[in-house]
Amino acid sequence: MAEVTGTVELSWRQPQFWRNLFFYLWGFSFLGHVAEIFWALLGNAFGWRETPASTIPLFAIAAPYGLGAVALLLLLYPLVQKKRIGPVVAFAASVLITTVIEFLCAMLLVAIFGHNSFWDYSGRFMNLGGYVCLGNSLMFGLGSVVMLWWIFPGVEKILGRVRERYLNIIFWVLFIGYILSQIYIRILKD
Repeated sequence: MAEVTGTVELSWRQPQFWRNLFFYLWGFSFLGHVAEIFWALLGNAFGWRETPASTIPLFAIAAPYGLGAVALLLLLYPLVQKKRIGPVVAFAASVLITTVIEFLCAMLLVAIFGHNSFWDYSGRFMNLGGYVCLGNSLMFGLGSVVMLWWIFPGVEKILGRVRERYLNIIFWVLFIGYILSQIYIRILKD
Protein backbone atom coordinates (compact mmCIF):
# COMPACT_ATOMS: atom_id res chain seq x y z
CA MET A 1 0.00 0.00 0.00
CA ALA A 2 1.34 3.44 -0.94
CA GLU A 3 2.17 5.86 1.83
CA VAL A 4 -0.11 8.88 1.96
CA THR A 5 2.00 11.97 2.43
CA GLY A 6 -0.10 14.79 0.98
CA THR A 7 -1.18 17.28 3.62
CA VAL A 8 -4.85 17.08 2.73
CA GLU A 9 -4.88 13.26 2.87
CA LEU A 10 -3.27 13.17 6.31
CA SER A 11 -5.42 13.06 9.43
CA TRP A 12 -5.30 16.07 11.72
CA ARG A 13 -4.31 13.57 14.43
CA GLN A 14 -1.01 12.88 12.69
CA PRO A 15 2.02 15.06 13.53
CA GLN A 16 2.91 15.18 9.80
CA PHE A 17 -0.35 17.03 9.13
CA TRP A 18 0.61 19.85 11.51
CA ARG A 19 4.21 19.87 10.32
CA ASN A 20 3.10 20.24 6.70
CA LEU A 21 0.62 23.00 7.62
CA PHE A 22 3.47 24.83 9.31
CA PHE A 23 5.50 24.52 6.10
CA TYR A 24 2.66 26.20 4.20
CA LEU A 25 2.20 28.86 6.89
CA TRP A 26 5.91 29.60 7.03
CA GLY A 27 6.52 29.39 3.28
CA PHE A 28 3.67 31.63 2.22
CA SER A 29 4.30 34.07 5.07
CA PHE A 30 7.89 34.31 3.85
CA LEU A 31 6.84 34.73 0.22
CA GLY A 32 4.30 37.35 1.27
CA HIS A 33 7.00 39.20 3.18
CA VAL A 34 9.33 39.13 0.17
CA ALA A 35 6.47 40.33 -2.07
CA GLU A 36 5.75 43.22 0.34
CA ILE A 37 9.40 44.31 0.28
CA PHE A 38 9.52 44.04 -3.52
CA TRP A 39 6.26 45.98 -3.84
CA ALA A 40 7.54 48.72 -1.49
CA LEU A 41 10.80 49.04 -3.45
CA LEU A 42 8.97 49.08 -6.78
CA GLY A 43 6.36 51.51 -5.47
CA ASN A 44 9.02 53.86 -4.16
CA ALA A 45 10.92 53.71 -7.45
CA PHE A 46 7.80 54.73 -9.40
CA GLY A 47 6.30 57.04 -6.75
CA TRP A 48 3.23 54.84 -6.11
CA ARG A 49 3.89 54.38 -2.44
CA GLU A 50 5.74 56.14 0.35
CA THR A 51 6.53 53.15 2.54
CA PRO A 52 10.25 52.43 2.62
CA ALA A 53 11.01 48.71 2.44
CA SER A 54 13.17 49.05 5.56
CA THR A 55 10.08 49.87 7.65
CA ILE A 56 8.38 46.56 6.83
CA PRO A 57 8.98 44.45 9.95
CA LEU A 58 11.00 41.28 9.69
CA PHE A 59 8.62 38.52 8.67
CA ALA A 60 5.86 39.32 11.18
CA ILE A 61 3.37 41.22 9.05
CA ALA A 62 3.14 38.53 6.40
CA ALA A 63 1.19 36.07 8.57
CA PRO A 64 -2.07 36.79 6.66
CA TYR A 65 -0.45 35.31 3.54
CA GLY A 66 0.44 32.11 5.37
CA LEU A 67 -2.94 31.89 7.07
CA GLY A 68 -4.65 32.42 3.72
CA ALA A 69 -2.59 29.61 2.15
CA VAL A 70 -3.46 27.24 4.99
CA ALA A 71 -7.17 28.12 4.74
CA LEU A 72 -7.16 27.54 0.97
CA LEU A 73 -5.28 24.27 1.40
CA LEU A 74 -7.82 22.98 3.92
CA LEU A 75 -11.04 24.43 2.52
CA LEU A 76 -10.70 24.60 -1.26
CA TYR A 77 -7.82 22.39 -2.38
CA PRO A 78 -9.65 19.12 -1.59
CA LEU A 79 -12.58 20.32 -3.74
CA VAL A 80 -10.24 21.26 -6.58
CA GLN A 81 -8.50 17.87 -6.37
CA LYS A 82 -11.84 16.05 -6.58
CA LYS A 83 -12.92 18.36 -9.44
CA ARG A 84 -15.97 19.53 -7.47
CA ILE A 85 -15.23 23.19 -8.16
CA GLY A 86 -13.71 24.96 -11.13
CA PRO A 87 -11.58 28.09 -11.39
CA VAL A 88 -14.49 30.55 -11.32
CA VAL A 89 -16.00 29.17 -8.09
CA ALA A 90 -12.51 28.78 -6.60
CA PHE A 91 -11.76 32.41 -7.47
CA ALA A 92 -14.97 33.69 -5.81
CA ALA A 93 -14.47 31.52 -2.72
CA SER A 94 -10.81 32.53 -2.50
CA VAL A 95 -11.69 36.21 -2.65
CA LEU A 96 -14.10 35.73 0.25
CA ILE A 97 -11.76 33.56 2.34
CA THR A 98 -8.64 35.68 1.91
CA THR A 99 -10.56 38.92 2.47
CA VAL A 100 -12.02 37.63 5.74
CA ILE A 101 -8.56 36.50 6.88
CA GLU A 102 -6.95 39.84 6.06
CA PHE A 103 -9.80 41.72 7.78
CA LEU A 104 -9.56 39.55 10.92
CA CYS A 105 -5.77 39.92 11.02
CA ALA A 106 -6.12 43.72 10.83
CA MET A 107 -8.75 43.70 13.58
CA LEU A 108 -6.50 41.52 15.73
CA LEU A 109 -3.63 43.97 15.28
CA VAL A 110 -5.92 46.81 16.36
CA ALA A 111 -7.12 44.80 19.36
CA ILE A 112 -3.53 44.04 20.44
CA PHE A 113 -1.67 47.25 19.53
CA GLY A 114 -4.50 49.78 19.35
CA HIS A 115 -3.83 50.46 15.67
CA ASN A 116 -2.88 48.78 12.40
CA SER A 117 0.13 50.65 11.11
CA PHE A 118 1.12 47.83 8.75
CA TRP A 119 -1.42 48.44 5.99
CA ASP A 120 -4.07 51.04 5.31
CA TYR A 121 -6.42 50.81 2.34
CA SER A 122 -8.63 53.70 3.45
CA GLY A 123 -7.79 55.66 0.30
CA ARG A 124 -8.64 52.78 -2.01
CA PHE A 125 -11.88 51.99 -3.81
CA MET A 126 -14.40 49.87 -1.88
CA ASN A 127 -12.43 49.49 1.32
CA LEU A 128 -13.77 48.34 4.66
CA GLY A 129 -12.27 50.32 7.52
CA GLY A 130 -9.02 50.57 5.59
CA TYR A 131 -8.37 46.92 6.46
CA VAL A 132 -9.38 45.37 3.13
CA CYS A 133 -10.21 46.69 -0.32
CA LEU A 134 -11.70 45.31 -3.50
CA GLY A 135 -8.52 45.57 -5.59
CA ASN A 136 -6.40 43.55 -3.17
CA SER A 137 -9.17 41.01 -2.65
CA LEU A 138 -9.41 40.41 -6.39
CA MET A 139 -5.61 40.07 -6.65
CA PHE A 140 -5.64 37.52 -3.82
CA GLY A 141 -8.36 35.62 -5.67
CA LEU A 142 -6.25 35.43 -8.84
CA GLY A 143 -3.18 34.35 -6.87
CA SER A 144 -5.26 31.75 -5.07
CA VAL A 145 -6.39 30.12 -8.31
CA VAL A 146 -2.74 29.79 -9.34
CA MET A 147 -1.96 28.28 -5.94
CA LEU A 148 -4.85 25.81 -6.07
CA TRP A 149 -4.09 24.47 -9.56
CA TRP A 150 -0.31 24.69 -9.80
CA ILE A 151 1.56 25.59 -6.62
CA PHE A 152 -0.18 23.30 -4.10
CA PRO A 153 0.11 20.19 -6.31
CA GLY A 154 3.80 20.93 -6.88
CA VAL A 155 4.53 21.46 -3.20
CA GLU A 156 2.61 18.31 -2.26
CA LYS A 157 4.74 16.32 -4.74
CA ILE A 158 7.91 17.74 -3.23
CA LEU A 159 6.76 16.94 0.31
CA GLY A 160 5.91 13.41 -0.83
CA ARG A 161 9.41 12.84 -2.22
CA VAL A 162 11.39 14.01 0.81
CA ARG A 163 12.05 11.50 3.57
CA GLU A 164 10.17 12.02 6.81
CA ARG A 165 13.42 12.37 8.74
CA TYR A 166 14.55 15.30 6.59
CA LEU A 167 11.13 16.94 6.69
CA ASN A 168 11.23 16.77 10.48
CA ILE A 169 14.71 18.31 10.61
CA ILE A 170 13.64 21.10 8.24
CA PHE A 171 10.53 21.66 10.35
CA TRP A 172 12.49 22.11 13.58
CA VAL A 173 15.05 24.43 11.97
CA LEU A 174 12.29 26.62 10.48
CA PHE A 175 10.13 26.50 13.61
CA ILE A 176 12.92 27.46 15.99
CA GLY A 177 14.17 30.10 13.54
CA TYR A 178 10.68 31.56 13.24
CA ILE A 179 10.21 31.71 17.02
CA LEU A 180 13.64 33.31 17.48
CA SER A 181 12.89 35.89 14.76
CA GLN A 182 9.64 36.81 16.51
CA ILE A 183 11.45 37.19 19.84
CA TYR A 184 14.09 39.32 18.12
CA ILE A 185 11.39 41.56 16.63
CA ARG A 186 9.78 42.02 20.05
CA ILE A 187 13.13 42.92 21.64
CA LEU A 188 13.88 45.47 18.89
CA LYS A 189 10.46 47.10 19.34
CA ASP A 190 10.97 47.54 23.10
